[in-house]
Amino acid sequence: MKNQIMKPITVARAEFIECLKNVINDSMLPAFIIEPILKDMYLETKAVAQRQYELDKQKYEKALFDSENNCDDISEDENEEENDNYEE
Repeated sequence: MKNQIMKPITVARAEFIECLKNVINDSMLPAFIIEPILKDMYLETKAVAQRQYELDKQKYEKALFDSENNCDDISEDENEEENDNYEE
């Protein structure tokens, strides 16, 4: 299987903008029609981005919490082993 080359986000962004410009220009719609369409799309995109941020933040905070608890469990296990060694 070949390694898939990932397109840099900056290149993908530039291509997206170019495609969007072409669609707008090819539509032949006047600006007063395009403006509210883009506004609605912006608001929808903003809401999706906010939801994604909140999900990412929750996932990150859970991973931190789990990591801290895992470290605490390891430390407790090590302390128990050390205490076991002293009892002998």
